[in-house]
Amino acid sequence: MDTMYPQERIDYMLQDSGAKVVITSRAATLSLRLPVAVQAIVLDDEDVQAQLGAQDASNLIPVAGLHNLAYMIYTSGTTGQPKGVMIEQ
Repeated sequence: MDTMYPQERIDYMLQDSGAKVVITSRAATLSLRLPVAVQAIVLDDEDVQAQLGAQDASNLIPVAGLHNLAYMIYTSGTTGQPKGVMIEQ
């Protein structure tokens, strides 16, 4: 999400997508106002970096397949409301 979007648009996209978690940076977190129900994982946070560094990634089992959702992008929408488009792997 672009942090320059109006708060109303951000709120709509979060509600419409059903997002439970937002992966973000410290700088973006300062300008985002996330609902209480949405958890922010701040990748450049020292605690998060320490947790990620402590994980053993040498024997990961793939859990995503070709038709799993990779990400969701919102278009401007012709109705005035953003429209979510789901992009698969």
